[in-house]
Amino acid sequence: MTSLLKIIFSLILSILFQIGNVSAKSLDIFNTLESFPPVLTVLGNKSYELDHLDEKEIPSVLKHYTSAWENSNSQEEKNLLVLTIGYLHYRSQDYKAAIKYLNKKIVGNFILEDFRINYLSLAFKEQGNRELDNQQYSTALDLLNRSENLRMIIFRSY
Repeated sequence: MTSLLKIIFSLILSILFQIGNVSAKSLDIFNTLESFPPVLTVLGNKSYELDHLDEKEIPSVLKHYTSAWENSNSQEEKNLLVLTIGYLHYRSQDYKAAIKYLNKKIVGNFILEDFRINYLSLAFKEQGNRELDNQQYSTALDLLNRSENLRMIIFRSY
């Protein structure tokens, strides 16, 4: 199921972003029935797939998306940007930052909300494993429990 969610997530986040012009309107939530391009245009003319983005490039991409999120007045854009920022923090193994963004509830879009819950669950799990490695057993147990509770929300909804 995780692979399927990852594929669907990549498709949903296949929106064309350009500096100064980040928009959720190119996502097919408006029923255009057009297929999604498999990449995001993030900086200038360079295109990236979020799953294959080089780890060295993630900080500059995160800076761009974070700025766009802070300046956005659109709930649709904020939904997509929160999910993208949280996912990129997760990809860069900054699980605390991923949790911070993924804790922001997505409003009005149940599919994106499921993705948010999925990646939040994974971030809690990975941070919990780090706490276990650091012998912070109480904190680890809390984080791992939160991860499993979130996974159960997804499983119950299907």
